[in-house]
Amino acid sequence: MRNHKLNATEIIAVLQALREGETVPQICCRWGISATTLYQLKRSYDGLSEPVFERITALMRENARLRQRVKSLERDSEVLSEALRAQSLSTHKRRRLIDHLRQHFTVSLARVCRLVGMSRTLYYYERGELGGEQDGPGFDRRSVKSPRSGLTKSDRL
Repeated sequence: MRNHKLNATEIIAVLQALREGETVPQICCRWGISATTLYQLKRSYDGLSEPVFERITALMRENARLRQRVKSLERDSEVLSEALRAQSLSTHKRRRLIDHLRQHFTVSLARVCRLVGMSRTLYYYERGELGGEQDGPGFDRRSVKSPRSGLTKSDRL
């Protein structure tokens, strides 16, 4: 059997020989292909002219190249996102980074937040006066002015 693939002109010649009445074993022996390969070629390419066939094969090669490129870019994106997460930037710095990326690239907030590793909720979150350190069970913001008013009955004991 052959060690290389048939090119466009050879496939057209094989299919032409089949159309002219040459038997399958004769064609397979002459071109060094199996009967299965011959029938697959017939099913896929019978009736196509050589320029159309060459265009289809070129598009198939281009499609395979683009798929490989997309896979490579996805891998790069994962690596860069993981590197960014490994830097363990503060929330404030991540917000600034998101704002910077959105100004310089036309990218949605959801996408940039996903790449930076920050939820949109956290991006929009604004800290209150107290900063959230004192929040806990039974805490009421009124307790800042009057220490007893913010506690529940069970906490006053």
